[in-house]
Amino acid sequence: MIKCVTPNGIGSVSGCKRFWTRARVGVYHSTLAGGSGRLKLDIADQTREQLVDELSKAYARIAELETSEQERMQAAEEAQRRAAQAALIYEVGQRLSGELELETLFSEIVTAICEAFDYYGVMLMLTDEEKRSLTLQAIAGGYVGAFPQDLQFAFGQGMIGRAAESGEIQISSDVTQNPHFVRAAKEETRSELSVPIKSGQKVIGVLDLQSDELDAFDEMDVVAMETLSAQIATAIENARLFEEAGMRAERLAIINRIAKAASSTLHPDDLMAIVYEEIVSIFHLDAFFVSLYDEKSNEMDFLFHVDEGIQHPREVRPLSGFSALVVTEKAPLIIRDLENEAQYHSMVSLMGTGKPSVSWLGAPLLIGEDVIGVINVQSYTPYAYDEEDEQLLFTIADQVAVALQNARLFQERGQLLQDMAVINTVGQAITSVLDLEAVLHQIVDVTKARFDQYFVGITLVEGDRLIFRSGSTVGNSEKRFQPGQLSMDLHDESGLIAEAVRTGEPVLTNDVLDDPRYLPLEDLPDTRSELSLPIKAKGRVIGVLDVQSDRAFAFDQADVSVLQSLANQAGVAIENARLFQETNARAAELAVLNELGQALTARLSVDEVLDEAYRQVARLIDTTNFYIALYDAEKDEVSFALDVQGEDIHKNHGTRKAGQGLTEYVICHRTPLFMPDNLPQRMEALGVKSIGQVALSWLGVPLMVGDQVLGVMTVQSYETPRLYDEHDRDLMTAIASQTAIAVQNAQLFEETGRRVSELQLLQDVSLAVASGIPLEEVLQITAEGLADEFGNVLVAFMFLDDETGMLRVAANEGYAADVVEGLHLPLGEGVVGWVAQRGEPVLLGNVLEDDRYREVTSDTRSELCVPLVANSKVIGALNIESPKQNAFNEDDQRLLSTLAGNLAILVERARLFENLEQMVADRTRELQESLQESERLQKEIIEAQKQAIRELSTPIIPIMDRIIVMPLVGSIDTLRARDITRSMLAGIGDHRAKVIILDITGVPVVDSGVANHLNKAIHAARLKGAQTIVTGISDAVAETIVDLGIDWAGIETLSNLQTGLIAALDRLGIRLNK
Repeated sequence: MIKCVTPNGIGSVSGCKRFWTRARVGVYHSTLAGGSGRLKLDIADQTREQLVDELSKAYARIAELETSEQERMQAAEEAQRRAAQAALIYEVGQRLSGELELETLFSEIVTAICEAFDYYGVMLMLTDEEKRSLTLQAIAGGYVGAFPQDLQFAFGQGMIGRAAESGEIQISSDVTQNPHFVRAAKEETRSELSVPIKSGQKVIGVLDLQSDELDAFDEMDVVAMETLSAQIATAIENARLFEEAGMRAERLAIINRIAKAASSTLHPDDLMAIVYEEIVSIFHLDAFFVSLYDEKSNEMDFLFHVDEGIQHPREVRPLSGFSALVVTEKAPLIIRDLENEAQYHSMVSLMGTGKPSVSWLGAPLLIGEDVIGVINVQSYTPYAYDEEDEQLLFTIADQVAVALQNARLFQERGQLLQDMAVINTVGQAITSVLDLEAVLHQIVDVTKARFDQYFVGITLVEGDRLIFRSGSTVGNSEKRFQPGQLSMDLHDESGLIAEAVRTGEPVLTNDVLDDPRYLPLEDLPDTRSELSLPIKAKGRVIGVLDVQSDRAFAFDQADVSVLQSLANQAGVAIENARLFQETNARAAELAVLNELGQALTARLSVDEVLDEAYRQVARLIDTTNFYIALYDAEKDEVSFALDVQGEDIHKNHGTRKAGQGLTEYVICHRTPLFMPDNLPQRMEALGVKSIGQVALSWLGVPLMVGDQVLGVMTVQSYETPRLYDEHDRDLMTAIASQTAIAVQNAQLFEETGRRVSELQLLQDVSLAVASGIPLEEVLQITAEGLADEFGNVLVAFMFLDDETGMLRVAANEGYAADVVEGLHLPLGEGVVGWVAQRGEPVLLGNVLEDDRYREVTSDTRSELCVPLVANSKVIGALNIESPKQNAFNEDDQRLLSTLAGNLAILVERARLFENLEQMVADRTRELQESLQESERLQKEIIEAQKQAIRELSTPIIPIMDRIIVMPLVGSIDTLRARDITRSMLAGIGDHRAKVIILDITGVPVVDSGVANHLNKAIHAARLKGAQTIVTGISDAVAETIVDLGIDWAGIETLSNLQTGLIAALDRLGIRLNK
């Protein structure tokens, strides 16, 4: 650069020019330094033109001086720069010469060059001769992070690729003008210098310099980088040689460590963990496995398998893929780049993560000439392995093969000892358990777990069939077969299990796919081999222990011997458990029957009797699905009084007309019906139709008293065929017999109680009518009484408005206020409107099946409505609704009709009373006479009702010819004692009775007064020629009689009505057949 001297110092020519152009004529003197002298201008007396001329000459002189000075300074700078570059080259060389770790060396190269020469960006890329490409190894400077870490260039691609391919330096002062430049990222490269790194004549990499300025590199940079590239090549080769030497030493150390582990480790899992840990330290791998080859089954057992750092469960697969080549060739196999080696594409076999490997290296595990397995390393990047890796893995494979063989022999010996210990342990465990189901469960579970099998089951001989009774889980699932789910004919020629029973010998098939005797099951899809072992007790086969494996050829003769020993012990345990179970079952059955008899005598309602029967049956038989149906012979209807479905218990679960179902078959034939299995075929043979879901096992017995069928008691299973047997049938028959008697007694008791309750309701209403209570109150009292009587019902009195022709609610019980307020029905609409229009009662068992029904509340299912008729005119209707189907019957209809008649009279009277108030006084006398007549009639009605009540409080029940029963309920006073005596004497005469059973079960207290009354009644009966038996003597009553000193020595007393009946029959000389 040309310099100019101004009064302020030395500056450039342009600066000097700026200074002089500011001069004014006759003001300044200036000196210019240049050459050997000084230039002085005197401009005091100069004109402008002269001054310009003088300045032009001065500028010319200055230019000459600047050119000379610039050349001198450039030479000095060039020398100084060359010296600095030499120093930098030396410095970088020193930094690289001592580094022998490759990755650190790569980083040091780019960092040292970038720092020493202040380049904007420096990259180091190394070549891969096989792939003919360069890969980024290190980067420094402003472009760190701008390029991808896996940056690659093919030979000839870009300036870097051309440098590698040609071995010549590539330089570009403006890359936009260079056709070979490739922009690999979003960097702002404007100039680039690519220098090949050579080892001898071989290019091993490229040192690439980039800048975001134009023309950033010159010849000096080229020379410097060319010099450094030679040093870099030497440093890289030295580091590589050092790394290879270390690698060889490490590989020898690994082989020694594996050999040491192989000689000291006898457990395959521990050995595999050590091998994997050593291999992962020396091989570049993404997946690894060691598999064992079974020549018989031609399968590979993947003993150890890791994929992307995750160890996968052990599994067995058919021999296939690249492993098949290693096994058949008995030699290592290396695949460097699967994508470019088409001959292997069809052999790819995926496992683990399911990703195909790009590099694959496998070596056979050889014992002599036999291949026992394969060891394999895989990578998802190409060219991960070379010949040295192949040789190393083959060497390791020899060590691993010997170790696995030793471990296998040691394991077989240990397995034999373990099997014997297992047999002893299992034998002790199962023979100490006396519950049959627990014994079977323990046998299958322990056998599956201890012997690592796919499935273990026990099938027992029951009659002429084989019934599956217990099974382990299937494979690794939690699924189990249910007892009784599988069965087969003992004489069926097919099946390994049946053959084991017939022959009494073990039956083995090591490949079920090739054995026609094998019977496949859908729920055991993976079975490949099966061993059926007879279970014997006292010299006969009682069942089969069936063991299945998901591997072909899983059993040998050693397994047969071990498992047969286990089966023999199982036979002893099963027989002991059976005997113990049968003994306990008989004791439990006797206890249940005894308790049932005692409990049923104390139950006074049908629901209580049925509940007690269910509880007792459930103690002895599987009652998951149980029901008791009662039969009404007059209506020919079957009502399901108790229905149990699992955890759900339903009362009064519906009524149907008797049809041709299984229940009706039992009722019709009056005999138990037992169908253990194959219900569709058995039902068809009997001519029985299917109603609802068809069970797999069904048992029903009739509830009978004498020749009368009261109903049916049934158990059934929808899951297990042959769940019940003949013993269950006999047991249920005995329970049903006791239950039937209790049901009949309860029905009689309930009927009596209901009649009393109905009469009481009629009496209450009549009293309310007679007492002159306002109409609204009478109706409300009646509605509440009906609600109490029927329970959980809605009651409404609706009256017809003659003016509007609408029915409106006058009184109700149970309806919501807003419903009542909005309930207005015209004649003919809905059930109530229909009844009011026709004057006829309506009884609906299911309102949803009748078009006349209009919904008022959503839960109504049955309805009973009777008309209110006064003077042959319908004035309204009495309506009750229930949420249960078939809640009402004809008896209920008669009760409501009676009530409706009385209430209609009251309503009409109330209306007449309203009219009479408006009449003249002369009609008052007639009204009073009418009222008196009504009161007289009411008293007669009340008296008649009281008489009826008295008759019901001392009921006479004829049991059969010459035997009557008088059940007493409630306290006995003098007045009632007279009624009892009269009723007894009348009953003796009416029924020509010879024996009277006086049942005092319902009398709460028996004191001296009660005893005296009863003595008088008994004495009176004796005078009429009848003998009296007193029943219902509880423990408490007996103690009271003794404590009070009451003398009943001449009176026969018994504990319950049943024994009383037997005694009565005995007195008449009648004997019951057992």
